[in-house]
Amino acid sequence: MFGQDESRPAEGSKPPTVGESSIGFAELAPKPRQRTLEQWAQELTSDRFRIRQAAKEALIQGGYEAVPALRQILDEGELDSTEAVVGILAKIAENEPPWKQDGAIATLEQIAGTGFGTKATIAKSVLKSFSEIRDLQARQELAKVGVFVGEETVALGARSRAQQVIRIDDGWSGDAKLLAWIRWLKGTPYVIVQGDAVRADVFESVIRLPEDMTLILIEGQLSLEAIDVLKKRDRIDAIEIRYIPLNQSLLSQLPSLGVRQALHLMGTGTKNDQLEQLRVAMPGVAVTTRSGGFLGVICRSLDQDYCEVDEVIPGSGAHQAGILAGDIVIRIDDTKISRFDDLQRQINTHVPGDEIKIQIRRFQQVISTTAVLKKLETQ
Repeated sequence: MFGQDESRPAEGSKPPTVGESSIGFAELAPKPRQRTLEQWAQELTSDRFRIRQAAKEALIQGGYEAVPALRQILDEGELDSTEAVVGILAKIAENEPPWKQDGAIATLEQIAGTGFGTKATIAKSVLKSFSEIRDLQARQELAKVGVFVGEETVALGARSRAQQVIRIDDGWSGDAKLLAWIRWLKGTPYVIVQGDAVRADVFESVIRLPEDMTLILIEGQLSLEAIDVLKKRDRIDAIEIRYIPLNQSLLSQLPSLGVRQALHLMGTGTKNDQLEQLRVAMPGVAVTTRSGGFLGVICRSLDQDYCEVDEVIPGSGAHQAGILAGDIVIRIDDTKISRFDDLQRQINTHVPGDEIKIQIRRFQQVISTTAVLKKLETQ
């Protein structure tokens, strides 16, 4: 008689399931190959549409980790994949924080800066569209941390006018990393930095403003380290420094900044001989100094032969002295005033807290008053 077939289950028992078997079908079935991001990047040139789409999705999901692989594809010069790579970088960049300096945005900027080839043209187009979206986002994010972005009256070199500004002052939260949003702002050429914000890590973001810049520093302490950061920017249209003491070491570094038009010093303690040294070291730059007193009148008609007040700053010495718009200033102390420049020269010799005598003509009446000069605030 034949013996029992050992390959058959014993009578009354059930065949083992795949999960119960020591070697089941799941173990025997081939597993899908796991591609690396580098391998997915290579598939961007596949002749199969579905493979190319899967590669794009995998690389977008890879985020920052996919950037090196995408850079490698670009370096290999495969023009067929250029548009796809730039598109993937743009998608990754959508969620990239502005303080990241080696990610998708930096790669796009690097490509755009290579010249006028196909890659550069595509990258420039993507960045232009991307920057318009980020400008609005930057304004919202900066507002959340107490940075003002908008229009206000700005005094620069004894002239005042409404300007689009970025103002970082005591209302700012103090988180310097979030100031990286400044790099995406458009149409804001004036930057006002005040008090404790006058420091190097703040300037690291300020110097990345994409357009021409005028910088106004108010109070606080200016360090050599902070000046070194400002040196990284090739061009600054003008700088005004107010009520920040400047020693010889700091003054000697100012000519190294990329100032193109004007350097205004107000209430910095700069002496006449130091001022002349700056003028010699900065040819073509208008270098001015003022003692720091501020009357608080605005005269917009600078070419007329009389000094008519167009506006009085609320809370200023002029306002408290009773000066009104339309008044004509005819004398300060013993000096006759014929033009607004005359008034400025007289005020510039005084420091905050000085009391001056003022004569004005109001209609046909001559009125004498006194005013206590104050500091120029952010107006």
